[in-house]
Amino acid sequence: MSDRVIRLAVLTATVAFASAWGWSQVGVAAEATAAQRPIKFEDLARMKQVSDPQISPSGKWVVFSVAETDLDRNVIVNHLWVVPLEGATAATASESHERQITFTKDGESGGRLSPDGKMLLFVANDEEAGRSQIFVAPWDDRAGKPGTPKRLTSVITGADGAVWSPDSQRILFTSQVYPECSDEAAWATENACDKTRDEANGVSPMKAQVLDHLQYLRPDQEVGPKRSHMLVVFAANGDAIRDLTPRRSIGEADIAAFSSDGRIGYAWAPDSMEVAFVTSSNRFSAATTNNEVFILRLNNAGARPEKVSRPAGSDEAPAYSPDGKWLAFRSQARAEYSSTQFRLVLFDRQMGTTTVVLPHFDRSINEFTWASDSASIFFAIHDRGEGQIYSVAVADENTIHYIAVPTGHLTLLVSETKSNFSELQISNDGTWLVSSATNVERPSEIFRTSLRILADEDPEVKKKTIGLKLAIAADKTAPPIDSAVPVVPEALTHLNNKMLDRIALEKMESFWFTGADGAKMQGFVIRPPGFDSARRYPVKFLIHENPYRAWGDNWSYRWNPELMAASGYVVVMVNPRGSIGYGHAFIDGMNGDWGGKAYVDLMKGMDYAEQHYGFIDKTRECALGAGFGGFMADWILTHTNRFACIVTQDGIFNPDAEYGTSAEPRLNGENSPAKDAKDVKSARNESSAQDPSQKWSPMLSIRNAKTPTLIVHSGNRLDVSESTQLFKALQQLNVQSSILSLPGTGHWLNRPQDSRLWYESVADWCDRWTRTNRYAAGFSQPALTATVSESKKLPLKPQSIPVPSQSAASTMTEPAKPQPQLSLPTKSAESTIQRVPTPVPSAPVRAATAPPEVQSRPQAVPTPIAPVVTPDVLVIPKPQPDLQATNPVIPRIVLPTEPPKPEAAPVASAIHNTSQGSFVIAINAPADELRVGEDARVLITLTNVSGHPILFSHRVGTENPEFSFIFLVRNSTGRLMGENIAGGLRASDPLQVDQVPSGGTLTQTAHLSRLVNLSQPGRYTVRVYRRDVDTNQVVQSNEVMLNIGTSMHAR
Repeated sequence: MSDRVIRLAVLTATVAFASAWGWSQVGVAAEATAAQRPIKFEDLARMKQVSDPQISPSGKWVVFSVAETDLDRNVIVNHLWVVPLEGATAATASESHERQITFTKDGESGGRLSPDGKMLLFVANDEEAGRSQIFVAPWDDRAGKPGTPKRLTSVITGADGAVWSPDSQRILFTSQVYPECSDEAAWATENACDKTRDEANGVSPMKAQVLDHLQYLRPDQEVGPKRSHMLVVFAANGDAIRDLTPRRSIGEADIAAFSSDGRIGYAWAPDSMEVAFVTSSNRFSAATTNNEVFILRLNNAGARPEKVSRPAGSDEAPAYSPDGKWLAFRSQARAEYSSTQFRLVLFDRQMGTTTVVLPHFDRSINEFTWASDSASIFFAIHDRGEGQIYSVAVADENTIHYIAVPTGHLTLLVSETKSNFSELQISNDGTWLVSSATNVERPSEIFRTSLRILADEDPEVKKKTIGLKLAIAADKTAPPIDSAVPVVPEALTHLNNKMLDRIALEKMESFWFTGADGAKMQGFVIRPPGFDSARRYPVKFLIHENPYRAWGDNWSYRWNPELMAASGYVVVMVNPRGSIGYGHAFIDGMNGDWGGKAYVDLMKGMDYAEQHYGFIDKTRECALGAGFGGFMADWILTHTNRFACIVTQDGIFNPDAEYGTSAEPRLNGENSPAKDAKDVKSARNESSAQDPSQKWSPMLSIRNAKTPTLIVHSGNRLDVSESTQLFKALQQLNVQSSILSLPGTGHWLNRPQDSRLWYESVADWCDRWTRTNRYAAGFSQPALTATVSESKKLPLKPQSIPVPSQSAASTMTEPAKPQPQLSLPTKSAESTIQRVPTPVPSAPVRAATAPPEVQSRPQAVPTPIAPVVTPDVLVIPKPQPDLQATNPVIPRIVLPTEPPKPEAAPVASAIHNTSQGSFVIAINAPADELRVGEDARVLITLTNVSGHPILFSHRVGTENPEFSFIFLVRNSTGRLMGENIAGGLRASDPLQVDQVPSGGTLTQTAHLSRLVNLSQPGRYTVRVYRRDVDTNQVVQSNEVMLNIGTSMHAR
């Protein structure tokens, strides 16, 4: 761009202005006050999720979205709010400034004010049609509120992503249509065709489809015949609609409604006569991420889309300059998803040429927005764990424009730039930059930043800008700049302040260490609330998902590190190579090397944390990851025993199988452990060291696995077979494991109840294997936690399973240990349960003692036992190992030819109640305030307090799954409402036997309404009993109370 002047400046908000931002709240202080408490999931769910700020054309208001969680309905509901842009500062803003302005039952989204300032549009569900439609309402700019809304569209397939034309006459939007219907010339005919297809699909019991392309593989969506098309409607006539992207022009492609940064994926030209949009012209669009930017002229009915982007990689987020000269968009230089940084590209609409604005700027462009005078572009990046905003000047050589874009104050800029900015907007007069901003201690709020300082000629301001530039230049790892100016972002919204005042949240601390090949790496530590440096804490080691993502000073609802730390853990996070925010070479360092240097980086980061943070307990560490983090958790599982437990979610376990089942093209590209189809044939002739699909396959090293593992599957990004393959292998290898399946919730856990179950299940798994909280020695009353259903356990088969040879890349720190032979008991019709030698699961290498077992595999019993009055817990003598010479790694499971002889029964004695025998029972009620008809649940936790393992036997039937204990339920007068005893079992119900090692715990859920009559309102007490055959005593639990009110259906 020799004919243009390019000036680069950095705009970075610093925590030095926390008070001005409104972030210096007690709730985010490092030291919690006495009134504060650790964060809980319920707090996370109650927080308002603030996003999507839109400045009114007058510059008086900011319309934004607020999402709130409705746990009872299991939905997240979004409404539109408004706040004044002028006058509302951090010092004066209050809830009276922030007002909700839309109130439909199912919520609204995408609030947009027309450029003439007269109308507000939003997308909401139409109760009659049951589809999302576009609604419009008159806008009172004086009062900052809309009038009565009316439905504009009646699109059979729904509407989303609505955007006003600059002349306020038309609205661009998308809809999921049947592409064959779009061949019709008239919209009414196309809409009727869509209706006919919808109705036919709705009543037909057959859901078969014929597919001839890969596009049907869509993350977090069901397979379906519809495609996303771009349509336009007149604001004055909701029936005047035109499909701008019919099948004859784009084929079977989709129009991206939203880009990866959340921006709407299409835009209007300033003259309202042209639109730009993003789609893929590749027939096999699911096999590539090479999205392209197209333009379409609307004043020519016969015009066809014209491609304007040139690079091979993904192009997205088009935005016209206000003067109409430029079309800007983000672009990747290569076609692999997530392995290339996004650059900023300008398309000169007059010359028809494209130019990379900052070819040597070594950070990825997250999102951007044009300045109101078209002279510069503001954009956000992620830099070494922190968020920054930059501005680049774009001006003709004959135009006088010098953009000095602001940054944080001189003294704190280099050391502390803690915030993450997104959803950038600039007011029409160019004086305000509005964005959402967040950090690890606070969820997102709307902020404003004054840009008036850009024109400030005050000598003191100039002096500061020079000092800032020198300070940044001294940091050789920072992107070079031309100028820097201090600014003070101010909070416009404060919707979560009151809640944050009551919660103790800890600051995130950054540390640097040396990774593989001597590279400098960054990690982060968050201490638990009420931190005591004299104590030693267990660790949750979090691994981020997309290899191109990064941990940083950012709030999260899905993997919230503050909530992870709140239960008494130190949270450690490391950004291995491949992470964003450290330059292109850093990202490229993991391409084709998933389990190599990135794995070493993670382990060295954990090593550093152990060595420099003396409060970390090395024997109580758990590794957790999803997506790429899930793959890395699988790799860790099969290559080291240093962790006490592992949680892996949606991770690649078998790359060869994943190649044919994944919905994610990024998992099959150059930066993947799998091969492309054209390389598969030759790959079979390569050694495992050369073929990435074998070299980086956790499955090929599965025989090394010893660490207790919780497997989570959600969404369609990865086929469920990756999770079930891992689960089956671990179960048959006798490795402690459970699987949590969350069908329908999507990869992002969008349903609140599923999110709660995920947090509770993960917390319980980590607690069990690190002996923390209710699993700690001396803990008497367990807290409420979730357990994974025992019905998900796979039965053992009386045979060995073949295991592939160990990968050459294996780096296990300890050789595999021989396993003792495991025998299953046999039964005669009259016999009772036999006491069977059973191996105690080996502990991880780094653990001081064997962790408690959560769910051992059920051991089959050929014939049912006769029912007895009280369920028994059987004592197991110490096992006698029988090593296998042929395969010392895999336990051989055999059925004995003769039943083992029963051991001598204990001497009979008088049975009496006790609170402790060889085990203890603790119960609690997840909800103690209920209504008649609601599920009255009680969680029962049996803990082995003896010095030896025990067998826990119980029946599992569809009608009586909880008949493993005696339940005594009494009303407020002491009257016995009902008694459930084991004698009520049916002999046809299968017997399940679970092993509970010394110190181990096993949990069941009892649904009391299936056991006793709770049809009357009142107060009830519950106690649980079970006989201990070791001591010949009946062990009783604590007592819990339930308050049952009037039925919710009563009138």
